[in-house]
This record gives sequence, structure tokens and C-alpha cells, in this order.
Amino acid sequence: MYEFTRRPKWIVGHLFALSMVALFITAGLWQLSRHYWRQGINEALRERSDLPAEDLPDLMAEVPPGGRPDDIEYRMATARGTYQVGQEILIRNRSFEGASGCHVLTPLALDSQPADSTMPWAVLVVRGWIPLTDCEQYPIESELPTTGTVEVTGLVRLTQTKGFLGATDPAEGVLSEMARVDIDRIRRQSSFNLYDVYLELATQIPPGDDLPAPVPPPERTNGPHLGYMVQWFLFAAVVVVGYPLILRHQAHKGAAETPVEPPSAPASVDPTDGEPETSRTESPVSTPPS
Repeated sequence: MYEFTRRPKWIVGHLFALSMVALFITAGLWQLSRHYWRQGINEALRERSDLPAEDLPDLMAEVPPGGRPDDIEYRMATARGTYQVGQEILIRNRSFEGASGCHVLTPLALDSQPADSTMPWAVLVVRGWIPLTDCEQYPIESELPTTGTVEVTGLVRLTQTKGFLGATDPAEGVLSEMARVDIDRIRRQSSFNLYDVYLELATQIPPGDDLPAPVPPPERTNGPHLGYMVQWFLFAAVVVVGYPLILRHQAHKGAAETPVEPPSAPASVDPTDGEPETSRTESPVSTPPS
């Protein structure tokens, strides 16, 4: 009944169904990992973002030599210095309240410099968001950074890395636009020693104009990842249950369409068939006496 499943076109169907199950399960597990990742961010935000702001150099001193500053991400930090407008970079494809635009990233040359430093230190500051039309015309006078010494307070963030489907920035040259805040890439074109973190501006003294608009802090929600995980697993279950039903239906359909041949009749019928053997024995012919 199921001999058809060994035909080439059905073997292709089997492989396709198996690949879909594997794909859906992988996507579900990825969404589960994103759910745990989001929970980790929420926990870090609860523990760190409400702590008092500290001077950025003091926070960076907590990072062990050669280590990553993961433990200070989402802390509030303060830095004093002057914006370097000539080295600004626009970070493309950023939205704010549903509108498309970009982030304005400006180095802040720090007033306090280490005595043994041969190159001045700076921290990158995301001053905020501007709409897409302004991104295309930037620099705009009203959106340039405040001149002179400023004191900024912002959320500490780690360098951004390229995802699986993210755009790739050119490795060489001086870039005025980038896809992400890639601190290592920005170092190649900067005249400053840059910290391994950047700040998302929250407040500034003296305050700036309405634009760029400060970037809101990350939301403390788990996001839709758990729901997406359930959807992907349901898709996998549909294939696991549905595909065998398709095979079963096809098998019964093929069996119903197979013609049944009637039994063949004998070529001739012996009229003596069915009679006892003795009844079919010829009687001897008697010879009359001479």
C-alpha cells in the first residue's frame, strides 16, 4: 500500500518535510534563547540603571585589564569635556516613536586625561535621534553639539557587532555614516583613544536643543520571543502530524483506484463433472452367442 513512498518525487517530499521540521524547531529554539537574553537585559537594567551615576573613568577602572566591560553596561555614567563635531558619525536606520531616522554619534574629548597618555582620551556619545530628512541634510546648524565644555550623563553601552543579516561597513576609509556603533572600526579613523564603551545621552549641562532627541532607555519587557517560540514549535507539530496523514490519504486513494480483476471462467465444462466415478464407467458390451 505504501510502495509509492519509495518513488523519487515522494523521497523529495520526505526530505522537504524533515527539513521544514528542523527549520521550525531551530527557529523556536533561537526565539527561546532570545527570550532568555531579554530576561538577562531586564535583570541588568533592574540592578544597575537605578544606581547613582559615577564618573566614567572611575567605572572603567572596575574593568580588569584586557577584560570586557560587561559588568558596567546599563550603569549611568558622567563625563565632562568638549564635543568633537568634526568626527561625528551618523548611525543609520534608527527609529523613534515609529519614525525613521538615524542616531548622531559624537566623540566627547575628556577634560580629565591620564598623565601618561600620549593620545587624548574620548568617549563616544549617542547624542540622540534625528528624522530621516535631517539625516540626508546633516550637518544642520540647530542640531550641532553644544560648543565649549559640557557635562553629560548617559547609559553605558557596549560596542555593537554585526548580526547574521546585518549590513557591513567598509573596513577602510573615513566613514561619516555607519550601520552600528562599532568602536573598533571607529578607532581606525579617530584621533583619540576611545573607551571600550559609549554613552547614550540622558541629560546634559548646559542642555542642548530639542533635536537630536535623547534615545529612550531599553524597555524592561520580555518582548514577543516566547510567543514566537510557541508559533514555530506549532508549525513543526503541524508538519510532524500532517505529513503522515497526507501519506495515509494517498495510500488509501491509490488502493481505491486499483482495478480488481474478476475470476476467469474455465475454457470448457465437462458434463460429467460432479458425477460419481462409477457412474462414468462404461458398461461392457456383451457379445451375443453365435
